[in-house]
This record gives sequence, C-alpha cells and structure tokens, in this order.
Amino acid sequence: MALTEDQKRERIARRIALELRDGYYVNLGIGMPTLVANYVPKGMDVILQSENGMLGVGPYPSNPKSIPISSTPERNRH
Repeated sequence: MALTEDQKRERIARRIALELRDGYYVNLGIGMPTLVANYVPKGMDVILQSENGMLGVGPYPSNPKSIPISSTPERNRH
C-alpha cells in the first residue's frame, strides 16, 4: 500500500530528527521544522529555524488553546 502525503512527510521528519545532534541550529525551510520538532529526542537542545522566521519551537501542542499569549503584541508573532 502506498504512503499518503502526510505519511511521507512524517517519515521524512523522523529521518531528519535522526541526523540532529545536541547544539545544532537547523534551517529546514518551510513546514518541515514543525514536524521535525515532534521527533527531537528528549534532552537534546536544538534550534529549528524556518524561512518564515520560526525559531526555537517545541513539539506541536496537543491543545493549541493552551499556548500562552503574551500581553506584549510583539511577542505573539509567530
């Protein structure tokens, strides 16, 4: 059975995470950093950057409504 597009992206994200090492700064373009963040091993310190400016995010939140919002508008930009 062929993989779906989402399954292909998840497979790529898992493979990229295997290449990461503690202390890396990684530019993965657009889209992939949010997926790769889900597979960074616990305790590993990496900075993921994307073309749209994302820097230092963790795994995708299971409940997006729980994301803290700052009272300073500049800090709410993603």
